[in-house]
Amino acid sequence: MPHLIQRHGLPKFGHFDDFVSEINLSEAQLFNTMDKPCGSLKKQIAFKQFQFVCIKLDSGILGVAIANIGFLSKGFCYFYDSQTNELLEQEFIKPFGKRQTSPSNSTNAIAGIQIDISHGKWTIKLNLKHIQAQIELIADNTNIPMVLCSPTGYNGWTYTQKQHLLKPVGQLSINGQPQSLEHALASTDFSSGFMRRETSWRWASLNIKTKQAAIGFNLAAGVNETGYTENALWINGNKHLLAGVQFEFDRHDTTKCWRITTANKQIDLTFTPSNHRKDKLNLIVLKSNFRQFMGHFSGTVTDNDGNSYQIEQALGLTEDHYAKW
Repeated sequence: MPHLIQRHGLPKFGHFDDFVSEINLSEAQLFNTMDKPCGSLKKQIAFKQFQFVCIKLDSGILGVAIANIGFLSKGFCYFYDSQTNELLEQEFIKPFGKRQTSPSNSTNAIAGIQIDISHGKWTIKLNLKHIQAQIELIADNTNIPMVLCSPTGYNGWTYTQKQHLLKPVGQLSINGQPQSLEHALASTDFSSGFMRRETSWRWASLNIKTKQAAIGFNLAAGVNETGYTENALWINGNKHLLAGVQFEFDRHDTTKCWRITTANKQIDLTFTPSNHRKDKLNLIVLKSNFRQFMGHFSGTVTDNDGNSYQIEQALGLTEDHYAKW
């Protein structure tokens, strides 16, 4: 689809078969809660956007993110070593920052982190103290993305596109030591829009190859649930859209297991956290309480054709996030 915003100033809602070429923000209409149109400055401040890449390796997980949220931009990069349970991370903050309104062709950068998207293909470039990389993420012809735009709150909307089971190709070095990408799998997330001023979500993500199949999933609660959900299961690249997901966990005890389920038991998982990355920001007008957990999933997932797949101690991610932005 060439443009997200339609002639009446609102986006096209629903699930799409492919990425949107351009979020034509200048043509978007935004109204306040009394139905009065907002000015261009208000629109610029209200528009939020973030990108996240997860690469699952034999040795652990590489996570890379850039977020442009109103008055500031944030970026982080970490490597979680699953053998030692150690987390190596760097974070960057700078005022403002350029928003990326093309999910198919754009460049976003902060400090030594750069995310390039060209014709839908992502390239990650890292030049950090402990981590260096140049990695392309390749999707084969059978890999179908999850692309969705849904109403958000009273007058907003959220566009999100996610891919799983991508093949990373290139070079990655941790503390000067080359890391093998031979068996690595990756996922990407591009999300943007007029999101809720105050929001929270729970999220889970996995990419693995088992004897049965290559399995990936994106599960969330708290966002993109107005008539649609962003919940999806990938089996050998084929996408299966799912209903709402329930997350049960103890926010005050980060060592306890999570239960992640759907009412029809298509998703029936336990997640055991091993480590987590956290970030708390309290600037009165901007607040964030962010925790992303590395750990292991066990249980079953069932596709829309009724085929069940067993998952045993598979390394992946969950997240618990509150934001006021």
